[in-house]
Amino acid sequence: MNVLNRTGAGILGASLAAAALASPAAAQIPLNPRALGVAGAYVGAARGHEAVFANPANLGLAGSPRWSLGFPQVTAGATVLGPELMDLRDYFNYDDLSEQQRTELLAEIPAGGTALEGDVRAPLVTYQNGGFALGVAYGFLGSHTVGRDVVDLFLNGYQQGRTDYSVGDTRGSRATYWDFAAAYGRGAGPLSVGVTGHYYVGRGLVQTRAFEPTYDLATRDIRVDYVGVNSHGGKGWGLDVGAALQPVSGLVLSAAVANAVHSMEWSEELDGRSVTLTRADFRDSDFQVVRNRYEQSEAELGEVPTGRFAEVAQGLLDDAELPTTLRLGAAWTLPSGTTLTGAYHDDLSEGRLAGRWSTLAGVGLQQKLPVGTVRVGWSSDLDEGSILGGGVTLGPIDLGIARLTTASESDGASRNGYVGSFGLSVRVP
Repeated sequence: MNVLNRTGAGILGASLAAAALASPAAAQIPLNPRALGVAGAYVGAARGHEAVFANPANLGLAGSPRWSLGFPQVTAGATVLGPELMDLRDYFNYDDLSEQQRTELLAEIPAGGTALEGDVRAPLVTYQNGGFALGVAYGFLGSHTVGRDVVDLFLNGYQQGRTDYSVGDTRGSRATYWDFAAAYGRGAGPLSVGVTGHYYVGRGLVQTRAFEPTYDLATRDIRVDYVGVNSHGGKGWGLDVGAALQPVSGLVLSAAVANAVHSMEWSEELDGRSVTLTRADFRDSDFQVVRNRYEQSEAELGEVPTGRFAEVAQGLLDDAELPTTLRLGAAWTLPSGTTLTGAYHDDLSEGRLAGRWSTLAGVGLQQKLPVGTVRVGWSSDLDEGSILGGGVTLGPIDLGIARLTTASESDGASRNGYVGSFGLSVRVP
């Protein structure tokens, strides 16, 4: 996970590694396996410890567990533009491929380059006792675009004498943070209201960029500068408010506004790293050596970076926060043990820490069985993106998996990926 944007030599390799640890978060909910099983349509069905990061009002609903615990719940996946996700393994092992296989891999990269996005949401510990609940979650959000010529350089090495390589829009970003949350929900008849307070601790905010190559015709060499800037920390807070209604037995209507009021400030003291890739680096493919050069180049930049560091730092702190998000959900549980769910999420303000989708609308179904519970769901970003999910609960083990597709982008290429989630939880009715 941390390899993303941390290695100059890994413009290609690090980007692909990041994609292997990504998740298509819908709005800003740290998805758990049960939520993933119904493709994110889970706001109305969240109970016990799950309500901390969904809707605190659900804590006051009749039928909630006396206490519950999740430890941990982690969702991770990957999305990539152009190639299929399963092809990434071949890009990692290109040294062992034939020339024809390398040509076929390069053909999968759109003319405008490939793009990879990563998003890990992990409520590591969530605990609920009655109407009170606590949670600690970790968030990772990263993206990297890679120009087609950059992929060509790593697959085939530098072609001596060629001076028309272009890095294109090869750049990346990464943000990591902790979310410490405390929630309370209270019911009065069929209505319940709740509030969650968040304290955010930013761990890192990074931007990287590759600059167009220069050429030394005398030595027949190429030079590509890869530069990164990093704000090491930030702090912030947020307040969620929610309401839930049980108008009839088995039916729950749930609504919340996450980060209804909030603030997030990142340090303006920056660090910088840089590395220059040459023909030998592309030819030898020794990523670890160049990674060490990149990391050892770290230097303090202060609040006013200069030169290429200043170019890379532009926009680093802009909208580096979680947005205000509206969450609406419904869950209808039938006597047969079948629960039908529906949800709508919409970001009401800008915030780069929320994931790719700003809107989600989805439906799901979960069915209790003698040996556990199974789930299936589908959701859309109301454009061309969709998530098809499924999951199962067996005792304390929760599992979820989903397939993600999004709208076609440049050159007619589409973004695709998979999401997986695992968690352990216990509940006392």
